[in-house]
Amino acid sequence: MVDSNYKNTKVYFRFLPSIESNWDDFRILEDRKTLYVRCLQDFEKGREHLEPSYWKFCTDGLLYNNSQEEIFNEITSDLLLDKIFEGNNAIILSYGQTGSGKSITTSGLDNAYEDRGFVPRLIEAIYQRKEAVRSSYQVSVHITCVETNRKYVMDLQGDGMLHDMNSMKNIKAYRAHTCDEALQMIFRAEARKTVRSKITYNSHMANSAITFTIYAKSFATNDTTVGKLHVVDLSGADTAGNVSCLHKNGFEIGTGNLAKTQLEQFILILNEKNTEKILVKQRLCIIINYLKDSLNAHSVLRFIGHIRSERNDTMVSLSMLRFGQLVRGLTPQKLHPKVFKDQETKLKVVEAELVILKKELELNSMLTNVDMTTNLSHQRFQFIERLAEDYLKDKSGEIILLNTTDAVLAMKVFKNYYNRLESEKNFLAEQIKTLEDGNSSRLRDSSISSKQSKRNSIKHSNNSSVSLVRSKKGSSKKKVNRESKDISSIIEESVRNGPRSSKLSVSKSAKRRGSRRKSGDSVSPIKSDLFNLAESEAAVQSQNLLPIEIAPQYESAWNLFVESSSDYKILKDECDSADTQLEEIVENYNREAERVQEIVGILQLRRDELYRAQLLKDLEKKEEIPALSDLEIKCANNVNREEQNLVLQKELLLKLQAELKLAIDARNRAKEDLSQQFQKYCKNKYAVPVPELGNDEAEDQTEKSLRSVDVAIAQTDDVDQKVEPCTTKESLRFIELKKMMRKERKKLVRDSAKNKMWIRSCKLQLETQ
Repeated sequence: MVDSNYKNTKVYFRFLPSIESNWDDFRILEDRKTLYVRCLQDFEKGREHLEPSYWKFCTDGLLYNNSQEEIFNEITSDLLLDKIFEGNNAIILSYGQTGSGKSITTSGLDNAYEDRGFVPRLIEAIYQRKEAVRSSYQVSVHITCVETNRKYVMDLQGDGMLHDMNSMKNIKAYRAHTCDEALQMIFRAEARKTVRSKITYNSHMANSAITFTIYAKSFATNDTTVGKLHVVDLSGADTAGNVSCLHKNGFEIGTGNLAKTQLEQFILILNEKNTEKILVKQRLCIIINYLKDSLNAHSVLRFIGHIRSERNDTMVSLSMLRFGQLVRGLTPQKLHPKVFKDQETKLKVVEAELVILKKELELNSMLTNVDMTTNLSHQRFQFIERLAEDYLKDKSGEIILLNTTDAVLAMKVFKNYYNRLESEKNFLAEQIKTLEDGNSSRLRDSSISSKQSKRNSIKHSNNSSVSLVRSKKGSSKKKVNRESKDISSIIEESVRNGPRSSKLSVSKSAKRRGSRRKSGDSVSPIKSDLFNLAESEAAVQSQNLLPIEIAPQYESAWNLFVESSSDYKILKDECDSADTQLEEIVENYNREAERVQEIVGILQLRRDELYRAQLLKDLEKKEEIPALSDLEIKCANNVNREEQNLVLQKELLLKLQAELKLAIDARNRAKEDLSQQFQKYCKNKYAVPVPELGNDEAEDQTEKSLRSVDVAIAQTDDVDQKVEPCTTKESLRFIELKKMMRKERKKLVRDSAKNKMWIRSCKLQLETQ
């Protein structure tokens, strides 16, 4: 079921920080979602004394002075990746004025690692999700990178050929097995984009898109979901002659404006839900044709507009805000995940539906009282039989029958039970009769023999026999009482005296029993069973009762272990040496981390000096392609030297970080060995692994020797957080890929310059001829 509160389309706006921002014309409310912009009519002459009027724009978020990480979390916080892995399509589209920071938000590959943009962060998040669901899904990620102008699409990963709308299907999606492979593809594609280098940034001259196609095959159902995520960076839209687009020609400015206008028209047609018009507009715009079905109300759309808050750019900013309101008004529709079911799975689903339909047919027949005796299964007979049995045993007060067929079956069950009980009754009656006949014959024989003996006896023997019988009855009772007392005494003595006394008592009782049997006294079976039970209990208790000391409190047990154990001193020395080594490494690590921060500050100063030198050169340039000035060369050499120092210092810090991890592992192993030795000592001496703690002070005393090292490790964690952007493995890999990208970009620029010179020379030769 689709969440009704989930919003498919959201629009955000990011402000470009500037010292020339005019916040009297742009006002942000406290909710950071509502923006008021000054009306353009207020800037006309003669209206300066009038009260200002504003236009209101509602958004899903206004991003001002937010870091790249905060922006990424804000836009992907509503389970964006979950929707893609479920088979839905999504688009993150960045648009805005030229030089307003679109490429920084989208890719940010020219920035530092902590300031990287959406694409590298998405790659990390996708492969983290892939690793998290590897036990349930087989996930594969395919990446496509393209750049579009007005008519053609260029594959940035393949051969670099231009494709029109008809040959767009030849663009390949390359599979990336690891996160590092995906980053290499992205950096290589970034190097091949058409850019115009400025002093502070590289401006992209065309539209670009990066597509992540995610295939997730479920191990449980064999179903495969296919989701696409497009990250689109539109070319900057601007007004010709504006300061922000002086480095562009008319064709390049028109390309950006045309792409924005075509998107506006396409959004309007989407609201009309006219299929024919939608297809026509897709054929007219190359970027919309590339996105295809992903750009509709059934997909997850995230638009990020980039605006300037300066008064000269208010007109362009208003145009971007109106476009955002148009996108935000798109009617949301239910998501359509793309799921491909396996053939075997489809067959199982059809079979399950067939079984359900069959059951429904049977229930309908039951409700209409149709005779279904021939169609009832063996399980139905057993069920009715259980109902009848529960009713006869008073386990249930009623029997629920659906139709006459169930009633007939229930009566048959009752009849079978009645016949079974009658046969059992007759059998028992015959058994009782045979027993009575046998008892009567035995009584008759015994009466005859007693009469004959009485005839041969003497009269005065009757009185003596009566007294003898009485005396025997009394003696038998005394014997039973005495023997029961002997059994209880045997058990008590065996528990009290241990294994030796129990053996003696058992042997004596056995001798008494033997002598009584010889004298003719008979022992009952109940008495012998009691005696055997007492003997076995005494033997078990005698085996379990070992001489074990009572376990003391934790502190006392630890002190005894320290005094008596010969291994304690060795293990304690190992712990102390590990602590000392760890403290030394932590101190060195902190010192080198501070050195890294110092070098970073110096490097920033050198880059500022180089930037000022370039500004001076631009102010004084007279030639079309000026050479580097002496000041620029000097500043560039200083920057290179500090960059080399920073790389060396980072390598040293990584080495210390590895040593720190080894030292922490050694300290933990020493502590674990000491704890295991103490547990072994307690188990041997007190038959428990570790005695219970007497109070909290004992626990505190056991941790005193290791508390200082824990503080040092906490300080080390703080140092790791301070230098993490410069020393992590991911950041170093990011720097390497950035160098590779810049090297590839310079190579392409040189090749392009050579081609232009060759074309110019060919034209001169043709003109001379």
